[in-house]
Amino acid sequence: MGATKDDVLGFIMEEIGHAPEYLWMKFPGYAIFRNPQNRKWYAALMAVEMHKLGLNGEGMLDILDVKCSHEKVEELKSLKGFLPAYHMNKKSWITIILDGSVEKQKVFKLIEESLELSKKGSK
Repeated sequence: MGATKDDVLGFIMEEIGHAPEYLWMKFPGYAIFRNPQNRKWYAALMAVEMHKLGLNGEGMLDILDVKCSHEKVEELKSLKGFLPAYHMNKKSWITIILDGSVEKQKVFKLIEESLELSKKGSK
């Protein structure tokens, strides 16, 4: 079964133990997750218009941006359910479309890897 926004929120809050932060009044549904040790972001959860993602169609899509190695970004962006990062560094972040097209366990593993990458450079 593929991942949805609710799956991602539940996993991060229940399994990792981190609460979302809502930083923007203009975008009240956008949530970010930070490594509590160094405050670096490791995930951003948003609802974005399809055309802003370069996709055909109308309406909003729930997406998740996570940090990845350059090699993994290149590998993933050719797969269904992945896009170049939205509003993040496209070399080290990837966008996951949360429409059920990417398996939950794959998304959860990418979240965990992103959290680990956010620890680099921690004091």
